Amino acid sequence: MIKAFQLCHPQSSRLLTKKAFNSKIVECKTISCGTTKIEDVDLSEANDFFPTCASWNSLLFETSVILTIWEHADQLIGDDHVAIMHSDNVMHFKAGETWKKIHKHLEDDPERAVGLAAQSSFSRVWKEWEIPGSFPLFPRTDPMNVHAFDNGIFVWDYIRKYDPDIYSWAMEKQPRMLYSHQFACSRKVFDLLGNYLHKIAQSLKLSDAGFWTPHMFERLIALFLARHNAPILTTAFWHYGSSGAYGPGAHNLYGPRPLKYYKIKACRTS
Repeated sequence: MIKAFQLCHPQSSRLLTKKAFNSKIVECKTISCGTTKIEDVDLSEANDFFPTCASWNSLLFETSVILTIWEHADQLIGDDHVAIMHSDNVMHFKAGETWKKIHKHLEDDPERAVGLAAQSSFSRVWKEWEIPGSFPLFPRTDPMNVHAFDNGIFVWDYIRKYDPDIYSWAMEKQPRMLYSHQFACSRKVFDLLGNYLHKIAQSLKLSDAGFWTPHMFERLIALFLARHNAPILTTAFWHYGSSGAYGPGAHNLYGPRPLKYYKIKACRTS
């Protein structure tokens, strides 16, 4: 069994429908993230749990919800597999086929995670189950290596500061990273990931926090799972992205985009 959790964004809470979970091997619960108020969800991060991690949502975004699920994994997941996904997705394949493949991957290798989503801009190009191996999902090709926030703040500088070991490994090995923080894994791997993220979150200094922080955690999730056992990267769902520039849920919150006073920073030289 796979326990799936759909993290609902206010502007796209109805994009992914219940049909996406029409399979006997998956159960889905919808969660209203942080202090957002969304109708017809199963759980509210701030109101149904003691809000230990929900209070971090304005800094960590989806990662706070992942930590809330991790804190209550015994009640919410048990010994089953877990899937984390956003509400701003649409399905690529039929539900039964999708969850059967994901479940088989996890049963064949419980140590290996599965990337669940791919960028919706490729929905007319990629027809196969896996993201093409030629697609550059590496640390060196990450847009956040080129785009800086104000005052020259680079996401990867903070990754190096808060986990220099995984940064060095990533720069040397250049692992393929799963897209977005949407994945499926065993309960064992989820516990390891939760402990890792919680440790980083507890060490985060307020002076280092900002709109770049969710991007940092998104990449730390990808790096941790890549280092544990290189994930299978699939096109199971097309992700439109609430912080993206186009498509459903296009109300931007953060990230490199054509802001009125936005300037692309010069490429890094170090």
